[in-house]
Amino acid sequence: MIQWAADSAAFYFVGGLFNSSSLSRQPLAGGEPQKLLDFPDRIFNFAWSRDGTNLVVSRGKTAGRCHSDYRPS
Repeated sequence: MIQWAADSAAFYFVGGLFNSSSLSRQPLAGGEPQKLLDFPDRIFNFAWSRDGTNLVVSRGKTAGRCHSDYRPS
């Protein structure tokens, strides 16, 4: 999963250098990705609010048994 940041200066992704339980931000200017969240279980989906201030994450051990977390910034 990949999503653009609200300011279009970066993108967010699940996995990559870390694992499917982490959400990271990669600046387009380059450099190392920044890990934002790390959960003990898998991230299935995530969505930022249009202004980029709030985040909801769907996570769990299996897709049939997942729940959502709301993370205000």
